Amino acid sequence: MTKGVRTLLITAAALTAAGALTAAGAYLLGGRPWSTEGYEARSADFGAAQVSGIDADLGTADVRISGVSGDRITVRWYDGREDRCGVSLDGGTLRAVRTKTGSGKWYSRLFSFTRPGGDENTVEIGVPSSWQGKLSLRSDTGGMELDGTVCADGSSLSAGTGDILVRGARFLGGAEFSVSTGSISLESAQAQGALTLTAGTGDAALRDVTAQSVRVSQTTGGLTGESIRCTGRFETERGTGDAALSDVAAADFSSRATTGSTRAERLSVDSSAAFTAETGDVTFSLTDGIGQYAVTVRTATGGSNLTAGGAGPKALTVVTTTGSIDASFDAR
Repeated sequence: MTKGVRTLLITAAALTAAGALTAAGAYLLGGRPWSTEGYEARSADFGAAQVSGIDADLGTADVRISGVSGDRITVRWYDGREDRCGVSLDGGTLRAVRTKTGSGKWYSRLFSFTRPGGDENTVEIGVPSSWQGKLSLRSDTGGMELDGTVCADGSSLSAGTGDILVRGARFLGGAEFSVSTGSISLESAQAQGALTLTAGTGDAALRDVTAQSVRVSQTTGGLTGESIRCTGRFETERGTGDAALSDVAAADFSSRATTGSTRAERLSVDSSAAFTAETGDVTFSLTDGIGQYAVTVRTATGGSNLTAGGAGPKALTVVTTTGSIDASFDAR
């Protein structure tokens, strides 16, 4: 065999091996159908009267908490060869911690044919309707779902890239929700205290929410809200992102945006309403007449149909840099 032929054969073999490894890597690490073989269903239950709070740190796993009948708190999850969930009762706190037990090396994942997905990647916690404990939930990439539960003051849900969905929950005080790049959604939720939503690059949505106060803070992300009632203050602060709100009632309303439009329809306030925007337009309608307001309005280069003045008992302040202002009153 000549040297040239030998070189060609070696090169061809190397390219073939590289192609095979690339394809295998994409297949194994990407969209191949993973097997759930090797994951074992686990469960535990505790008397609800023994549990004053639930503290869960679940890493990449999802968590779903929902109301159940009876007087016991149930926990269901799956353990695998390289990831397990430890569940225990510690001084009245139910703790659930998901940990990785494998080597964590790249080749361990490359040649492992099992990975949690669907139910295998979900920790399910059922709580009786009579339970009124504190929740503290944390995850890295896992999502969170809270459905039809009653939670004590100071409850918090924090996710990295996962989404947070809260439906039909009641908070006996305040609660905090935070994500880095995921979304936060509250539906049919009630709180006797303050609700605080914080998102990095994620969206936030609120529908049929009642609370003492609501504060939404976003760096980049849109905000939608409908049928929101606050006995105190409603506040939204956004870096880049649009806001579309309707039927918000509060003692005080405040919207601040750097880049992004703001629309608030049928807004009702007891004391004050304030809009501040740099490059975004501001469009709003108030449910009472302009005679109820002392109006302050300023814009650098944007157009406005609102005139400063008035001596009403309520304060209305609208300030933009380049955004336009479109206001209307007596909205129904």
